[in-house]
Amino acid sequence: MTRESAGVLDERDSHIKVKVAVIGRPASGKTAFINVLCGLDAASKYAPTWGIQVQQVEFPLKDTSENDCIRYMFWEVGGQQAAKYAHMEPSCCDQASLVMHVVSMTDRAGFEEMAARVQSAASARSTLIVATKQDNVAGWAIFPEELADLASTYKAKVLYVGNPPEISRDGVPQFVNETYDAIVSLLTLPKTR
Repeated sequence: MTRESAGVLDERDSHIKVKVAVIGRPASGKTAFINVLCGLDAASKYAPTWGIQVQQVEFPLKDTSENDCIRYMFWEVGGQQAAKYAHMEPSCCDQASLVMHVVSMTDRAGFEEMAARVQSAASARSTLIVATKQDNVAGWAIFPEELADLASTYKAKVLYVGNPPEISRDGVPQFVNETYDAIVSLLTLPKTR
């Protein structure tokens, strides 16, 4: 995938805009994950997402003298809404550069649904699988080997997220850096750090 096809270059402000569709079952951790990616606090308790929520964050491009940046726009469709209204998930994914499938490692049915989605959309766009609740080993209903096999088959990447997250040297959760590195790698975007 080329830089031009991975993100939309806005000629007015030299920003590369990247739409990331975030889908998954209710209570899989989509909203908390996006909040942390955008520098916000994770939700302290579960509250369902209604409709499609959009959050965005910008990062300056590395090694440029301009004010160029990448603007990531995370489009999240509420899990309960997606199940009830069939048009919501395709609307969320429309023109997305990447689809981020969020699945709880404690939810076997969620894994089966996600695997079917990844299989049906494998050639359409880049895929990132985010496995949440990785720290709850006793409650695992899916295993890393299954996720690795799925990712290998469909050229996706897998990230594992636990609670509390490991904090990197720069003070942010380690999975934040890993997520943006995975997106840049999947879409062949310029480096931002």
